[in-house]
Amino acid sequence: MAAVILGMFMGMLPGMGGTITLALLIPLTYTFEPVVAFMVLAAALGGTNFGGSVSAILINTPGSAPNAATLLDGYPMTRNGEGGRAITASAVSSAAGAIFGLLIFVLSLPILREIIVLFGPPEIFWLGMWGLTVIAIIIKGDMTSGLISASLGLIFAIHGLNAITANERWTYGAVEMLDGIQLIPALIGLFAVAEMIKLVSEGENASRGNADATSGKLQGFKDVFANKFLFIRSSIVGGIIGIIPGVGGAAANYVAYFQAMQTEPDSEKFGTGDVRGVIASEASNDAKDGTGLLPTLGLGIPGSASMAVLLGAFILHGITPGPMLIEENFDIVTIIVAALLISNVLTSTIGILLSDKLAVVTRLDPRILAPVILIVSFFGTYAMNNVVFQIWVTLLFGLLGYVMIKLDISRVPMILAMVLGPIVEDNFFRALQISGSEYGIFFDSYTSLIFIALIGISLFLPYIRVFVRNRVIA
Repeated sequence: MAAVILGMFMGMLPGMGGTITLALLIPLTYTFEPVVAFMVLAAALGGTNFGGSVSAILINTPGSAPNAATLLDGYPMTRNGEGGRAITASAVSSAAGAIFGLLIFVLSLPILREIIVLFGPPEIFWLGMWGLTVIAIIIKGDMTSGLISASLGLIFAIHGLNAITANERWTYGAVEMLDGIQLIPALIGLFAVAEMIKLVSEGENASRGNADATSGKLQGFKDVFANKFLFIRSSIVGGIIGIIPGVGGAAANYVAYFQAMQTEPDSEKFGTGDVRGVIASEASNDAKDGTGLLPTLGLGIPGSASMAVLLGAFILHGITPGPMLIEENFDIVTIIVAALLISNVLTSTIGILLSDKLAVVTRLDPRILAPVILIVSFFGTYAMNNVVFQIWVTLLFGLLGYVMIKLDISRVPMILAMVLGPIVEDNFFRALQISGSEYGIFFDSYTSLIFIALIGISLFLPYIRVFVRNRVIA
């Protein structure tokens, strides 16, 4: 219980999330029995997922990158006085998504190797390209400003040392820039810091509505069940991406969100406070953790940053992840699954019960709220690697985000490009290294061809919809 509450609290802090929480807990669990240690770690990890969505919804600040897409509709709902409804919808989606992902994990164990082999560098490259194509879909209004935002995101994404070729790009002679511009400081700056500057300058509260929080709880429940097919699709997307090593939770979050935009009616409502955006992003976020256990435990290949830290915990306790782990330490695998399941259900229950209390923060005077959020935000970015440079990055992106708000330029394409840019670039060069610079490797597998087909569908679907709508009207 203590681990669950700690995870939930840490998840609410900007920039902390599951990766840092696990890293802080691992030394404390060194003296524990392995079964107890992994129960604590899994419970804390489950708690961070939902905690990150709470801060994304209430103060436009995701606890970590995997909650990034949640703020796209979660925070506008808060601005409309529907923070309690958004938190409840997030809580139900999170718990159900976790159950869905863990169920896929259990059912997939017998065919683990066959699943993992489907996704190599060429396939992951096309997955990233598919994600980038949705930028054309999410840009609303001025196409030029949206493309500028996405282009800046790609430029920011390729700063630093290339992980595959070891080439330095735009480091300006600074050692701190060798790792490039980190996603978390940029994310917190663009959304949290920029939003606080905006609130203070305008002198208004985060919430502009007066919706009843209790009715919001009931509506949040109804929303998830009314959109059950959207929930299932999003959980499947998150589950599939969770299996793919090295892609990470932010990609699952965004890909699920934008598949919802493509497949749901009235997609123009997304980004304005549509609860379907919260359901899609949070269902995928928690489903990916369940399936992320497949490559981590079954092959010793982490599917995300938090799974990489969990992998380190296994090594610390003298346990070797891989095919034999499931046979020789099945009790540990069972306890991880059970702890993740219980912690997700427990944190979601706590979130539902306290949603109206949590929503009170949005009605605080911005002169009180803004300094607190800024201090917590800067602390979160500093805690990533104890480097003051990250605070400056956060501040600069905060100023950039505020300028973009004033110029009515969407920040979403920039963040999406920063998430997917490194995935595309690294796997492009990795695939060429494997093939000896033969470009045919990108078209050799059925999985690659499926992703190429999805790219084509994503690009032409909006035009097909317009054509069909015009035919119906005619």
